[in-house]
Amino acid sequence: MIWKLALQYFFRHWRLNLVLLIIMILGSAFLAGIPMVAVTIAGESLSQSLESAPVHVRNLIIEGKSRTDEPPEDVEQSVSSLLKEIMAVREGLVAAFPLIHKADGTEFDLFPATLVLDLRSYDLLQQRVRMLDGRLPDSDPVPVDAEMSPIFEAAIGVEAARRSGLAIGDLISPVSGSYHLIIVGIVEPLDPNAEIWWEDSQMLPFSAWRRVSISPDIDEWNISLLLHPGVMASRIRHNQFWRVILDHREITASNAPAVRETLTRLQSRLSEEGLVLNTGLIDLIVEFESALAQSRVSLLLLTFQSLIAVFYLVGIIGSFLVEQSRQTLATLLGRGFNRGQITGIFARASILLVILSAVVAPWVAHWSLGFWNRRLGVPAPDTIPAESWWLALSTGLFSWITLIFSVYRATGDGLLTGQGQGLRLEHRRLDGRQLIWDSFILVLGGLAYWQLMQGSAVTRGAGSERTLEGISDPVLLLGPTILLLAVGLILIRLLPFAWRLFSWASKQTRGLFWALGFSRLARQPAGASKVILLISLTAGLSFFASVFTTSIENWQQTMARYLAGADIRLIQPLLESTDGDVVSGSPDISARTQVIHTRATFLVNEYQRMEFELFALDPAIFPSVVSYPSGISPFSIEQIMGALQSESSSILPVVISSNTSTRDLDLGDRITLEMGKEAYPFEVVGIIVHFPAAKGNFAITDQSRFVQHVDLESIDLTGRVRRELWINVVPGKHEKVFAALVEAGLADSMVGTSRAQLEVIQSDLIFREVTTAFELNASVLIPLSVV
Repeated sequence: MIWKLALQYFFRHWRLNLVLLIIMILGSAFLAGIPMVAVTIAGESLSQSLESAPVHVRNLIIEGKSRTDEPPEDVEQSVSSLLKEIMAVREGLVAAFPLIHKADGTEFDLFPATLVLDLRSYDLLQQRVRMLDGRLPDSDPVPVDAEMSPIFEAAIGVEAARRSGLAIGDLISPVSGSYHLIIVGIVEPLDPNAEIWWEDSQMLPFSAWRRVSISPDIDEWNISLLLHPGVMASRIRHNQFWRVILDHREITASNAPAVRETLTRLQSRLSEEGLVLNTGLIDLIVEFESALAQSRVSLLLLTFQSLIAVFYLVGIIGSFLVEQSRQTLATLLGRGFNRGQITGIFARASILLVILSAVVAPWVAHWSLGFWNRRLGVPAPDTIPAESWWLALSTGLFSWITLIFSVYRATGDGLLTGQGQGLRLEHRRLDGRQLIWDSFILVLGGLAYWQLMQGSAVTRGAGSERTLEGISDPVLLLGPTILLLAVGLILIRLLPFAWRLFSWASKQTRGLFWALGFSRLARQPAGASKVILLISLTAGLSFFASVFTTSIENWQQTMARYLAGADIRLIQPLLESTDGDVVSGSPDISARTQVIHTRATFLVNEYQRMEFELFALDPAIFPSVVSYPSGISPFSIEQIMGALQSESSSILPVVISSNTSTRDLDLGDRITLEMGKEAYPFEVVGIIVHFPAAKGNFAITDQSRFVQHVDLESIDLTGRVRRELWINVVPGKHEKVFAALVEAGLADSMVGTSRAQLEVIQSDLIFREVTTAFELNASVLIPLSVV
C-alpha cells in the first residue's frame, strides 16, 4: 500500500522529481569525478616533474665491482618495462707529461702546467658519435719495436681538439711510462643532449678545460680521451659503472608506487652483491606521493563547498515538494497517517532517484571529464575508479537523507489548519536567530581569508625555492567559502526588512502587481531568501575563484621570470661582446643586458676561502631587465645597483648574499677574488638575501670595472666563465622570439627561460588541484543556481 502511494506520488509530481533527479545526478557526478580529476592532474604533474628533472634523478647508475663485465641480471628483469638502454662506462684519471709530440715531428710543451688525462670508454660508441676526421680507436696497440712501450689508440672530441690544439697523430705519454696514447680520430656526439652522456661536466668526453692556479705558478690542463673498452679493461686502472636509461614517459601516477617499490627492492638486492644503485627517482616518487595526498585533501575540501550547495538545494526542493503536496498531505492526515508514515512515502519515492543517480552519475562524470581533457589536450582516465562509484552512491544517500530530513521537518510543526485548503505551511521568521552566531562565522571566515592572502596562499612565501613555488594549508582554502556564507546569512537577516520597505513603497504607487508581490515576500520571506542565498554564494565564490586564480597565475609568471633571471638567457662567447642580429633587431624584445657569470673563489679572511656565484653586470641597464616580485626583497634592483656605483677606482665593489656562511662579513669589509694567477681586492658595499637566478652564495659587481681589472683572455681557457645575454620579451611575444632564436641556431645557447621555469612551477600538484577545484565549483554552482 505504501509503495503504491509512493509511486503514485512520484509520477504525479514528475516535474519536481525530474528537477530533483537532475540535482542528484549533478551532485553525484561532481563528487564521482574527483578521483578521475585527481588521477588526471597527478599524472600530468608527474610527467612534467620527470621531464624537468635532471638526468641523474630520473635514471639509474650502478657502481661497484661485478663478477662479470655484464650488468647484473636483476636490473634488466626488474625494470624491463621501463628500460631503454644500458651503457657500461669505464673511467680513469692519468697524469701525463706536459710534453706532447706532434704528428709533424715538433713538440708542444705545456710546462710549467701539469697535464691530466680523463680516459674513458663507452659501449657501442660508433652508434653515438659522428667521425669528423680519422677513425675510432682499435683495441690492438700500434706496432712498435719490442723495446718500446706499447702505443694505444685514442680519439678526442672536437671541442677538446679546438681548445687544446691536439690533432690526429699527436702522441701523449703518461708519467708511468708503461704505454703511450696516439690520437687517431676526432669525434662529436650525434646528440649532445642525449641522456646517455649523463650531463657530463663540460660536455665530457668531448671537451678540455684548464684549471688555473692550483698552486702559485702551476696550471693544470684536463683533456678527455676516448679509448677502446678492451684497452680500458686490461691496461688502465679505472672505475666501472653502468648507466641505466629509463623511459620516464612510461611512469604514470597509477604505476609510480609500484616503480618505487621495485627500485627499492632492487637497491637492496644489489647491495647484497656489493653494488650500489644511485638514483633520485625513488625520492622523486616519494615526494610526488606526499604531494598527491596533500593535493587530494585540498581538492576534497574545496569541492565540499559545492557538495554543501547540492544538499542545500535538495533541501529547498524538498520543501517545495511538501508545499506542492498540501492536498495530498491533507488527504493522508484525514485517513489517519502519522508524521512518520507520510515521510516514508516521500522516502520510498525518492529512493528511486538515488539509485538512478548512483548508476548514471559516474558515467556522466567520465564523459564530462573526457570532454574537458580533450579540450585541454590531456589524456582522460581509461576506466572509472571504484572510488567514483562509492562517492556517487554516498552523495545520493546523503542527498536522500537531506531530503527526508527536510520533508520530516516540513510535515511536523510547520503543518497548520488552513481555511479552505485543509493545510497550510507556517513560515519561520528569518530574524529569530541569534546574531552572535552569524557574527562568529563572519569573523572566522574573515580571519581565514586574511591568513590565506597574507602568507599561505598557493604561490606565496619566500623561505626557500620550494616555498617560492608555493605551499598552502588546505584548511585555509575554505576561508572564502566561510566568509561568503557568513555574509549571506547576515544579508538574509536584513532581507525581511528590505521586503517590508519595498512593500510599503509599492503600496504608495497605483500599480497592483508590485504591491501584491512585495506584500507576499514580506509575509513569507523564507523561500525567496533560500534561493537568494544560493545565488549570492554562487556569484561571490565564482568571482573569488576567478580573481584568485588570475592572481596565482600572474604571481607564477613573475616568479618564473625571477627564478630564471629573465625571459630568456643566452650564452655568448666571453671575449665577444655582441648582441647578435636576431636579438638587436627584434621589436618583440623590450630590454636586454649582458652579464658575466661564473663560479669564483673569494678569500674572505686570512684562513677561509668561499665559493660564490659571481654576476658582473651593468648597473645602469640591469634594472630595466630584472625586477623582484613583491614581497621577495625589502630592496629594489635600483637600490642594489646604486650601491655598486662606488667612487673608488682601485677596489671593486661587491654585493654579497646573506646566510650563515657569510654572517661574519659586514659592510666595508675587504674580500679578495682569486681568479687565474691574480688576486683582485673587493669591498663589500651591500648584503642581500635573494637575487634573480642565483642559487647558494652569490656576489654581484660592476661589469665595466670588472672587465678593466680582470684578464678575461687568461680565464677564458678555464671554461668556467661565460658571458650571458639576459633578454626581456614583450608580453605575449615569447613564443615568437623563442621560435626566431631556434631558427637562428641559438637553441643550444639558451641556458634559462621563464617559460620552462613556469612549466615547473605550474606542475605543482597543490596549485593544479586548487585551481581545478575552483573551476569545478563554478561549473557546478552556476547550473545549481539556474535550477
